Amino acid sequence: VALLALATGRTLRPGTGALRTILAAGVLDMLANVLFMLAQQRGMLSLVGVLVSLYPASTLVLARYVLKERLNAVQMTGIGFTLAAVALIAAG
Repeated sequence: VALLALATGRTLRPGTGALRTILAAGVLDMLANVLFMLAQQRGMLSLVGVLVSLYPASTLVLARYVLKERLNAVQMTGIGFTLAAVALIAAG
């Protein structure tokens, strides 16, 4: 990224209103890592591993509700099957 900024002559300095967003992202990332470590130590590792691997599904859900993007039938079916699989794994 730094080489690209140097090559294009752009700065890496964040914009005026970006500090709050950058701080929130950092805090949420740190919290996610701490919660993941606790889940690994105290939870069912088979369930924790599956839940952690579902970040693409959470991206789809966020895109749907935050950005108002449309999800096609395949994406909706995938999310449904994913949630059903998590429920089955959690049930034992």
